[in-house]
Amino acid sequence: MKKDSREILINSARELMMKKGKDGVRMQEIADHAGVNKGLLHYYFRSKEKIFTEVFRKEFEKFYAPVNQILLNEMHLNDKLAIIIEHYHDSLVKDPYTPIFIISEISKNPKLVNQMSEEHSFLSTAHLLDMQFKSNGFITSPVYALQVLLNIIGMSVFPFMVRPLIEEKDEYNWDNFITERKEFLKTVVIGSFK
Repeated sequence: MKKDSREILINSARELMMKKGKDGVRMQEIADHAGVNKGLLHYYFRSKEKIFTEVFRKEFEKFYAPVNQILLNEMHLNDKLAIIIEHYHDSLVKDPYTPIFIISEISKNPKLVNQMSEEHSFLSTAHLLDMQFKSNGFITSPVYALQVLLNIIGMSVFPFMVRPLIEEKDEYNWDNFITERKEFLKTVVIGSFK
């Protein structure tokens, strides 16, 4: 029961913080949303900062950690890049607010990234990608690999950030557009290494 209560609190905090950000949510609001008293919330998380840190860590890792796993798999580089693009695309379709939440909170407190484990950092991912490029005969560097990684993330995230502008025009059907976007990104990214 304890683990369930803790998870319910984290999920309630996540739902509220994704909509309002950390600063827009009060502890009482989290407790009310979870259907518990504030004392139970304080039992598990002594402060809003502690529950926010847990929510942020989970969201950050969910969005970025699978990329390292993909890069460590035994498959062709093109397949890895395609799966990375699919990961970001599918994650954004499922939960388009995650990157906005992460970017917003990091812009308020850049030190949040330092709290993430080394294996979930952009730099470790760029290093893995650089090793993949080199093992495929490309002359590259960790900086170049980081540029590629940021291009993939940026090209994946940006359409979701401007979705209202795209949907505003009748000639664009969002569902068709975003499905085509995934394949378009694969063509652009993978095609740039041929």
